[in-house]
Amino acid sequence: AMLERGDRSVLALSYGWLTALHPDPHGTTLAAVRRFLSSTVANDTGLFWDFCSLPQRGQKGEERSEAEKSVFAQGLGIMGSIYASVTGTAVLQQRDIV
Repeated sequence: AMLERGDRSVLALSYGWLTALHPDPHGTTLAAVRRFLSSTVANDTGLFWDFCSLPQRGQKGEERSEAEKSVFAQGLGIMGSIYASVTGTAVLQQRDIV
């Protein structure tokens, strides 16, 4: 529903992963996201954060369950709309992680 509003109220977070199994092992990006979401700028917005929005592998690289694989595949199917929408989304890019 938010994508259909066409007001760029859906935010998509983009940043490089620091390790193969975890994108933010020290919580640096999480802290930045929390600061942003606490601001008045973030009122009435949605956030797509791939790591938190889609089922990931286990902490030791364990495979996803069949149900998790299905949800993950559905998420991948809409990621193009989320990251490439001209009117529905705005991409937030975390550049300086360390």
